[in-house]
Amino acid sequence: MARGRRQVSQATSIHDDEVKTPSGIAAALRDVMSRLSDLESDAPEQTAEFERDVSAGGATVKLYHGFGKPVRYWVTYWTRVPGGAYPTTAPILVAQADSTDNELSLKSYVAGRAIIRVEANPAGIEL
Repeated sequence: MARGRRQVSQATSIHDDEVKTPSGIAAALRDVMSRLSDLESDAPEQTAEFERDVSAGGATVKLYHGFGKPVRYWVTYWTRVPGGAYPTTAPILVAQADSTDNELSLKSYVAGRAIIRVEANPAGIEL
């Protein structure tokens, strides 16, 4: 197991004598949270927005994002297709098994025009 770990910081580790009291534990947690915050703020945010006309009946929408990792998505804006009627229900876009780490494949069940925000999953875990 130790071989699978990689060093991410040159900072010293926490020693047992530093966490024997509640105040020591609190100080160690504050330090860890501060380091995590610094790491997160240094990492570039990977997001993209796509504006697409989607149709009903299980039509497929492919969104190439190129992040190289699992993503999460949500609709940030939903309206009618130009010249069409306004949708009477919320968008239903379902991720498909043929999605890859670089392309999100969605099946659409409600017609409309959507702005879809795609974001690299910070945990890198497939949702």
